[in-house]
Amino acid sequence: MKTIVRSRTECEALAAAQIGGLLARKPDAVLAFATGRSMKGLFEELQTNCAAGALSLKNAVVFAVTEFDGAAPGRSCREQLAAAFAG
Repeated sequence: MKTIVRSRTECEALAAAQIGGLLARKPDAVLAFATGRSMKGLFEELQTNCAAGALSLKNAVVFAVTEFDGAAPGRSCREQLAAAFAG
C-alpha cells in the first residue's frame, strides 16, 4: 500500500494513528523511536492522543533506537524520550 502525504503534520498524524492502532491491538507492544528534532511533531501528536484518552503507552515498552556513550546531561536519547513522553 502506498500512502502519499502532503505535509509533515499529516505524516506525523498518520504515524501517530498507526502507533495508536498497534497499541489498541497489542497494548504491550515494543516501540523503538529515534530522537531529535525530526521526531518532535510525532511525540507531540502522541502526547495529544494520550491526553485525549485515544491511546495509552502505559503497558508498552519504549526505547531509543540509538544511544550515545558519554552524552552530555539532558542530551541522551533516553532522557529525550522520557521528556517527550512525560509531557
